[in-house]
Amino acid sequence: MFYSYFSNWYNLARDKIDATNGLSDVPKLAASALLIWVVPSVLSELLSGRGPDDDEEWWQWMAKTVGTYPAQTIPIARDVLNSAMSGRDYAMSPAAEPFKMLSDVARAAARDAGKREVSELLVKDAWLALGYWFQLPARQAWITLSALYDAAQGEDVELRDFFFARRRK
Repeated sequence: MFYSYFSNWYNLARDKIDATNGLSDVPKLAASALLIWVVPSVLSELLSGRGPDDDEEWWQWMAKTVGTYPAQTIPIARDVLNSAMSGRDYAMSPAAEPFKMLSDVARAAARDAGKREVSELLVKDAWLALGYWFQLPARQAWITLSALYDAAQGEDVELRDFFFARRRK
């Protein structure tokens, strides 16, 4: 739940800083920072389609992206920071997510009670809840299947839409 790419990233960054011996190693430290901090933080966001918004300057976006990247190595700090930056709800632990999904299904079912058709929200919540409870990659399957469905409906779909959640307009 906590150890991931960012745990390895933290250890690598710490080792590079510890290996610095005075001013003669500053270029080596700068090159290491570029390769293990700046490039991955910016490149991962660009590849995920989360680049700067139309009304945002690229240098402001890049400063925010690079500046918040090290916080991803600290379990609770990354969750609070991600919630603050994205506007999504904060969750203390991913272990609470299966129970949240069950309550989402119940809310969506109550909203749909008496209607002729089941809403997409209810289907999605139920699908994700099943994925959590049976430890299946339901979220990725939903993203890929949604892109396939949209393509079949004649919507414009990009290759990245099969792998990453799309921002709905």
